[in-house]
Amino acid sequence: MSIKVVAASLWFTTCASDTEVEYRIHAERFRGPDRLGSILDQLQGLMEDALS
Repeated sequence: MSIKVVAASLWFTTCASDTEVEYRIHAERFRGPDRLGSILDQLQGLMEDALS
């Protein structure tokens, strides 16, 4: 299962593994990479909460 979100300044997708208890997050910020790290941290927290 995967989820893709597109917004005005970024997109991200999450992909769950079929064989392991893990997921991947892919993201790109259209207006520069300056806040991408904090956005990825927030996404990781959301995914961890959703999977627990």
